[in-house]
Amino acid sequence: MDGCGEYAAALAAFVLAHVLPTRPRVRLRLTVVAGERRYLALYSLVSLGNYLRERLEAAADDRSE
Repeated sequence: MDGCGEYAAALAAFVLAHVLPTRPRVRLRLTVVAGERRYLALYSLVSLGNYLRERLEAAADDRSE
């Protein structure tokens, strides 16, 4: 995948991971199934994971140049 494709995929993953779980119906279902605290913990872990993945990829790109 070229640089633009990787960027588009990362952006799509970021947006979906932040928009979908916050939709009222989706959030309600997730909180009913998992509970509020677990929902917030999982949401935070997904956000942190996306951030760390992006930083690690950027660091790897910097080393390869």
